[in-house]
Amino acid sequence: MPSVSTLSLRTRGFRMSPGIIDGAKTVLDAAVQGMTPMERLCVIAFDEVALNGRWCVDQMSDQVLSASKLQLLMVRGLTAAWKQPYYYELDAPMTVETLTEVVVSLEAAGLRVVACVSDMGPTSEKMWRGAGVSDAKTWIPNPADHARRLWVFADAPHLIKLLRTHVMEENGGLLIPNGRGGLSLLGRGSFKELLAHDAGELRLCPKLTDLCVEAKGQVSQRVHLATRTFSSTVTCAMETYVPRRAVQARAVKVVDAWFDVVNSRSPYDQKSAAATGSPPRSRHAKTRPWWPWMSSCAGRARRRPSSLLAELPSCRFSTASSARTHPCAASTWTRKPRAPGWDTS
Repeated sequence: MPSVSTLSLRTRGFRMSPGIIDGAKTVLDAAVQGMTPMERLCVIAFDEVALNGRWCVDQMSDQVLSASKLQLLMVRGLTAAWKQPYYYELDAPMTVETLTEVVVSLEAAGLRVVACVSDMGPTSEKMWRGAGVSDAKTWIPNPADHARRLWVFADAPHLIKLLRTHVMEENGGLLIPNGRGGLSLLGRGSFKELLAHDAGELRLCPKLTDLCVEAKGQVSQRVHLATRTFSSTVTCAMETYVPRRAVQARAVKVVDAWFDVVNSRSPYDQKSAAATGSPPRSRHAKTRPWWPWMSSCAGRARRRPSSLLAELPSCRFSTASSARTHPCAASTWTRKPRAPGWDTS
């Protein structure tokens, strides 16, 4: 591996100023010429990346730089295997104006932007609220063509992490109608009770551990803790060991089905244990009648988990919209792009 000084010398002539990256635009302008109409369908995704924050000298531009955050935007094919970093800015939140500039630039190059993905951090939520996005309206007009819609998605792994964190809080959880005119709480107590019953040497759900319930801070950012918590094995174990928690078990099953839908690439699972797999369309249909259960959060001033409620309409209608012009896209779901270094653990 060359030394740092050698790498710096070799890359010194490569200029990449903040804003739309000129080199990336040149590459895409050329690549689009060989794409089919379906391959031009694309999704943009953006997120903040933490930086060191130390001062550094850019000798080529004769300036001193320092930043603690990098706003990075990537564009990726919806049905084709390509992706490209396209925009970045230092210490700046994403805004509707910036998003408009990027979408117009991509559409002018010949691409067709159909959706946008972001996490639901405070700056992202503020931007989407300002643009009029809610769980009742999960789109904005496409800046390049107001006759089309740009569908908004929250990053599914980020959502399921937040859901696990809220459910496992001391005073948190989801309030679920129990069918008897009352509400049942899906909280940490449900999972602690299951762990107490499933504590033998031969366990029904071995992936559910105390860490899934107790994880806090940076450890709670691990996606696999959330997917293990809301899984079909936990549903089966809860129904078997704690039958009085049948309502909570059904809620866990719904969350598992929801995550399968919004994090899937193809209409059918590639691997299915004991032939239990079903296409996302079928899982989606099963999810819809139960999803209103998830519309009430315990211990929060804002009771509706709007980001979760917005995900399925965007998934359903963006697929239908793309399928009208590109029938082969009907089986494309929402395996959403993430920038290098984004947490997918």
